[in-house]
Amino acid sequence: MILKQIMVTGLFLIPFSISAKVLVIGDSLAYPIAESFKKVMPTDGYFLESTGLNEQLSLNWNDYINGLDLSDYSNVIISLGANDGIGEKEIDNYQQKAVNVIKSIQGLNESASITWVLPPALKDSKKENAVSNVREALNLACNASGITCFDPAVVMGSEFSMSVNGVPVRAKDGIHYTPQGADLIVNELVGIK
Repeated sequence: MILKQIMVTGLFLIPFSISAKVLVIGDSLAYPIAESFKKVMPTDGYFLESTGLNEQLSLNWNDYINGLDLSDYSNVIISLGANDGIGEKEIDNYQQKAVNVIKSIQGLNESASITWVLPPALKDSKKENAVSNVREALNLACNASGITCFDPAVVMGSEFSMSVNGVPVRAKDGIHYTPQGADLIVNELVGIK
């Protein structure tokens, strides 16, 4: 298994710190977010398709994160969960898995600001029902850990849509973001209007 890495640099446009650097980690939804972030600030990204927090998937993110040097990052963005549809009875267990990932990041860089980008609304209604439980678990994990939980519904709506105000935001597969959709998410996260 090869973890794809994105090394990106860009202009620093947000008013945090001149040394601000972003790390975006996660599944394939992390890729367009990292690509969009590189337009506004130095960004590194690590993503692997078809991964998540469930054991049957191909990468243990908690173990992987513990092997990273996170000391250079002022912000860590997590995008995991779209591949992890769960039932209502699994919410508590999934929440704990997410808390463990957050604690790992906090342990490696206690000063980094951490944001978890929730999975967006999915086109497939069966998958959407299972991912809605993931969103609930992640929200609980973020609240318990004191980190920011960002819901893409803020900019894309809570119902699946291919476009917002005429701007294509979702790929034809009903899962992934277009570059324009990722830009909407990143612009909201960094306060660019």
